[in-house]
Amino acid sequence: MNYSILFFRNRRSLINNKAILSTPITRFLTKLSSENRIRTNCAPLKPPKKFKQFYRQNEATLDETKAIAIPTHADFPQLPKSIFSEPWVTKNWLNLTEIGKVIEESVLKIRRGKGVHQWKSTYVWISKDGKKYVGTCSTDSKNEARKTSASQLLAILGKNGVLAEISKELEDAETERKKLQKEMGTIGPRGKLEIYNYAASFLAIPQVKIVSHTHAKKFGTNQAKYTVSIKLEEQNIFVEASGNKSSLTEVEACLKFKKAVEEYHREKGASSSSNSHDSTPDTISNNASLVLNHLQAKDFIFYCKQLLPNSSVITLKSGNLPNIKHDAGNLLHSCQVMLNGDPIGSETFASKYKDAEILAYLTGAVDLAKKYPENLKKFFNENRGISGKRVDASITVPFKISHDLLSFISKVTRPILRAHVDEPIDSRTEADQDYLKFGRPFCQKLGADEITTRNKHLRTKHEAYLRNPSFQTIRELRASLPMNMYRNDVLRLIDQNTYSVIVGETGSGKTTQVPAIILEDATIREMASNVNIICTQPRRIAAQSVARRVAYERGEKLQETVGYHVYMDAKRPPSGGSITYCTTQILLKQLQHCPDEVMDSVSHIIVGEDGIMRPCPSISVPGKTYPVEKKYLDDVIDELNRKYHKSHRLDSCNDTQRYLQIEDDLKKEPSLDFNWKKIRDGATGALKENEDSLIPYNLIATTIAHISKSNSDGAILTFLPGLKDLEEVRKRLLQGPLGVNFSNASEYRIILLHSLMTEAQNLVFEQPPAGCRKIVLATNIAETSITIPDVKYVVDIGKLNEMHYDPITRIKNLKCTWISKSNSRQRAGRAGRVQNGFYYALFSKNRLDTLSVYGVPQLLRSDLQEVCLGTKGLTLNYSIKEFLSDAVEKPPPGAVDTAIKDLINLGALTKDEEITPLGKLLHSLPVDPDMGKLIVFGVIFRCFDPLLMLAAASCERDFFVRPPLKRREADAARRYFGHNSNSDTIALINAYREAQEIRRKGRYSEFAAFMSQNFLSTATFENIQKRMIQIKDVLVASGLIPKPSMKFYRPDDRVDNLLNENSGNQNLIRALSLARCPGNLAVRIGTTSKFRTKTEGDIMIRSGLNAIRSASSSHLPKNALISFTSMHKDDNQTLCLRNTTVISPLTVALFGGPLSQKGENLRTDQWISYRLSTNSDNLTAVKCISNLRNGLAKMLSMSFMDLAQRKSLVDDNTRRDFSSAIASVLDRSEAEIAQYNYEKQPYYSLDAGTRDILRRTNSRLASSSGQRP
Repeated sequence: MNYSILFFRNRRSLINNKAILSTPITRFLTKLSSENRIRTNCAPLKPPKKFKQFYRQNEATLDETKAIAIPTHADFPQLPKSIFSEPWVTKNWLNLTEIGKVIEESVLKIRRGKGVHQWKSTYVWISKDGKKYVGTCSTDSKNEARKTSASQLLAILGKNGVLAEISKELEDAETERKKLQKEMGTIGPRGKLEIYNYAASFLAIPQVKIVSHTHAKKFGTNQAKYTVSIKLEEQNIFVEASGNKSSLTEVEACLKFKKAVEEYHREKGASSSSNSHDSTPDTISNNASLVLNHLQAKDFIFYCKQLLPNSSVITLKSGNLPNIKHDAGNLLHSCQVMLNGDPIGSETFASKYKDAEILAYLTGAVDLAKKYPENLKKFFNENRGISGKRVDASITVPFKISHDLLSFISKVTRPILRAHVDEPIDSRTEADQDYLKFGRPFCQKLGADEITTRNKHLRTKHEAYLRNPSFQTIRELRASLPMNMYRNDVLRLIDQNTYSVIVGETGSGKTTQVPAIILEDATIREMASNVNIICTQPRRIAAQSVARRVAYERGEKLQETVGYHVYMDAKRPPSGGSITYCTTQILLKQLQHCPDEVMDSVSHIIVGEDGIMRPCPSISVPGKTYPVEKKYLDDVIDELNRKYHKSHRLDSCNDTQRYLQIEDDLKKEPSLDFNWKKIRDGATGALKENEDSLIPYNLIATTIAHISKSNSDGAILTFLPGLKDLEEVRKRLLQGPLGVNFSNASEYRIILLHSLMTEAQNLVFEQPPAGCRKIVLATNIAETSITIPDVKYVVDIGKLNEMHYDPITRIKNLKCTWISKSNSRQRAGRAGRVQNGFYYALFSKNRLDTLSVYGVPQLLRSDLQEVCLGTKGLTLNYSIKEFLSDAVEKPPPGAVDTAIKDLINLGALTKDEEITPLGKLLHSLPVDPDMGKLIVFGVIFRCFDPLLMLAAASCERDFFVRPPLKRREADAARRYFGHNSNSDTIALINAYREAQEIRRKGRYSEFAAFMSQNFLSTATFENIQKRMIQIKDVLVASGLIPKPSMKFYRPDDRVDNLLNENSGNQNLIRALSLARCPGNLAVRIGTTSKFRTKTEGDIMIRSGLNAIRSASSSHLPKNALISFTSMHKDDNQTLCLRNTTVISPLTVALFGGPLSQKGENLRTDQWISYRLSTNSDNLTAVKCISNLRNGLAKMLSMSFMDLAQRKSLVDDNTRRDFSSAIASVLDRSEAEIAQYNYEKQPYYSLDAGTRDILRRTNSRLASSSGQRP
């Protein structure tokens, strides 16, 4: 430490903290200096007159003081420089600390004998506990007395540790300030709004005040200029913050309030508060639309105004807060809502008037809600979207239709309206289910001679295996597994019980050895032909890889006695002594559709990784795993910082630094389930979701490089959420982090393991060449059942992609979320399966503590339509709710109700929840129920192939690929296939047709080049073809379509011309796409870039042919009608439509929701009204359109009754003629719209889509009238 030596003298002032010393003391210091004990550059001075008298008076003090070390700013850098350079200025100590204060007690003039006048100064430190330290000095100069006594006090404070204590206090405060700045980014300028929203959730109004300390500036003190206080009486919370900037002070107060609320709910246990809406202060709803917030406040106030007397007037009283300025120098705005001149709510303030107005409306709404609670209930019962904003009850769109078209509609409607309709069949009558059984069962029975031959063959083969020396290593490896050590116990348990549970720890061999033990035991006893084992796995790759592994361990090729059956890939072994691994879904389908055949042919069913509710005998087998050393984020960062130069580290990577800060903040705050921001606007959870989706790619790549540099052997398995993340990490690896050349294929083999990459699924199990290291980048597909033999290191970012479905809003959202503790254990276990391993968890231990024990079950985050339909398809004597109530984790009742309602609207269930013939067919199809109905429409309207393809494509990944670096080119390719149709559906059909034609005629290389050049997915194309064949098999078995010729089964041939008479009619395809789900309809809001549905507003289209970047750039007409397949939230929590298609008003009137008539007006689904424009009278137009809609409903009813009686839907001329007439009506309507646009403006100024419609429609109408002779 740097010290100054200070002695006190009666005359000379302090110069640079060095004293000019008197003669006796100088001699003392000179002696010390000569002994090298101290240095001084102070020259000796002659003592002044009267010195002896003064020395005698101060001798005792000087002896006690001796040498005092004066601390400097270098010793305590956290303290301000001013207290070291000018310790006598008391304002430098003001507001410095809360543990004590410095005061200047007195400066007195005293007389010291004849002619000697002295000044005595005293500075005192008083701590909170009352302890005092005093610095005092008497000199003949007043200023010197003050300076010397203050410096003495400073020295005493340093010696007694007070300065160190103050320094630590300021250091902690600085740390808290930095944390505060980071938190400001999370709360931002909306922090006060969050507080008002929070209080409004239980109808309370916080008291927020700001006070300006004008005297602080006037008198030049260090006192803060502003104090902001927040009080919430209902929860007994009061906080305040002080500072020199009003905005930062306000944010700090908001953050303190946030912590106080969290502490309040931690004590009250409010994380389990109910969802009911009442006036209790702890009631917080999980649905933001059920409580008041700032988005609904203004609407609610004016809603109340309508219910109050007509004389009610709503006004705003605005102004400025006196003497309180924002950081920019402007006065803060104030605002309050007035009702008939009387204030409601409270006065609010903000730097922007708009913000103050929003808060004022919210407090006013809360005040009115407390006065008129019945109005609040009525308000919430009205039509509101998920954001809480009220959506207008209806919207009007123009509908132009000519007299000629109305005449044609009337003509084609008569035959169908006159057709005789048989009495409907009671849907509750048990129908023949044989036609819904598809595919052969897993195993087939053998004859008597075949049984004997098979038994002897398998025993001979097994004995040869035991004698073969080349399998010695494999046999020893199998024998060492714990499951084989419990062989007799396992066999005894299985033989003596119908149901049994085998609990095997990781590495015990339960997946591979249990089926093999059963089969080998039967083989030795020559009873193998009676053994056919089915073993389920959670994923396709798991079933495939385990089957190959078991076959290898038995010294066989796949399909000798071991095989697998997964979706669109079945490699089954022969019946009589077999083991078949399959996915759970495959077994479930077989049990649903042909349970007797399955149970007759299968001897054992082994359900892997499953829980059982029924008590039954069990056995536990320990695992065989190797030690795994776990390293968490702090350990990894310490290693990187210790081992590598700063230039190689991650200091400059913003995403990584942000990720590290998030994890670091988690250490400082205990985990709390309660979220005080639960009540807010449509951006609820956006920040958290953005944080959860943050992937530190550079950190991951650097960790992999660090492992590669530090150790030379063992494969590295890295877990990432999705395909995009796999590709991004590979890209970062190829950039050579830490100087490691990952692009050298002879040293490193980078493999991406994803469900779409079938080739990689085989490569991952191959042993790389000597000197080459395998680096596997995988999703959670590699988490269970798969053992990659040479994995020694696992790098885990701790996240996965998970699809979530909101049954209320019908919005699907693929979320990047944190894994569960169970997932973490499984991932770590991948490193210790065959050797000692290392687990690099790139998240903190605190994060691990916050993870749930298990993940969210799929039943709680999926659309329940298929589950509910499957429940009724089992023909159990239970209601759907009763059946699902027995689930381990029950789905929300509201989600079940929504799914049942959708199935009733779909025609799959009756109102009594009985399954209909259509429902039975939809249950048998390998697509979602709504897509199954689309296929039925394809048969009825003879538009089969395109709709079959759309249904098959709905289950696959996007056919259009959009690489990050070539998005413009990919979008241009999609527009090319769209052919100016304004329809993503038409673009998809056109792209598939062209790819199919090239695949049929050209070589595979030409096909691959076409797919690559046009940004189309080859894997998706192949999967679509396979699924189409599977669907066709079910339709043929059900009698819905006739059995085709053998060429029908070639995936590149059409089913039959009879089924595809209207397959080229784009307008019919648009209409049937809407009929699949009539509720998926949106309307453009005027000429803006936003759309609305029946229940939601402010929706965007961000992708596809109809994407709107700005309102001025859109090619879509005003109030355009749009159908869509799904609605989702983007990264900014904005609602967006996917796979959109522009449709005509007539299409909506015929195929949309329920059509109602009121006078001369029509309305679809109670929210789309039509402004009819016709050269005929409106009443005639309404009648013609209504009759056509009724005829359409009658034709569909006839078709579904034919389906119930297993009649072919193809062999009916009335239906055939009417479907062709419908297609012609839609064509004529489109032509009239195009002609109308043409008449309004010259042809050359029309958009390409309108010109194309004119050209195609006129050509079709010229060649055919659309009506069969």
